[in-house]
Amino acid sequence: MDLHHVRNQTEDSADIFLFNQIGQGGINATDFVNELRFLDTLGLKEINVRINSGGGSVIDGYGIFSAIRAINTPVNTIIEGIAASIAGIIAMAGKTRTISDFGRLMVHDPSFGNSRPNNKQQAALDSIKDSLITILSNNSSLDEGEIAELMSVETWFNAEDAHAFGFVDSIFSTA
Repeated sequence: MDLHHVRNQTEDSADIFLFNQIGQGGINATDFVNELRFLDTLGLKEINVRINSGGGSVIDGYGIFSAIRAINTPVNTIIEGIAASIAGIIAMAGKTRTISDFGRLMVHDPSFGNSRPNNKQQAALDSIKDSLITILSNNSSLDEGEIAELMSVETWFNAEDAHAFGFVDSIFSTA
């Protein structure tokens, strides 16, 4: 298999990089998931998903999140720099979740890119937001109402805040 996102593969572990836009000409979920599933067949002790992404397509992100949760090999997510939007959601999929001391995690309301969605589009966006809230509240110390409010105002968390709110388990030093 031709591995585009995998680096540093050893007998025990592999790193798979999410260092681009999710979907929309960036990281294709199908390719990423196929590589992740291939790694799952190798008997590795762990897979590290390293993240530095401004986000992108929720649909592609859901596929990546679900695949991380579905495979047998433990997957750790590591926010190397930025995990914004759907990349921040993907970061929640890890068995362990870490962030660099300068890292940032961002949550916001989903959008179709237009400032005035019609009623049907708004209903779809509200439904997507509800599912994102479920993921974030299940993987943090915040309740659904708190998450909804933070998403509504687009919130950036530094490493300490991401840790304090339970979005990550630990912070690694770059010193």
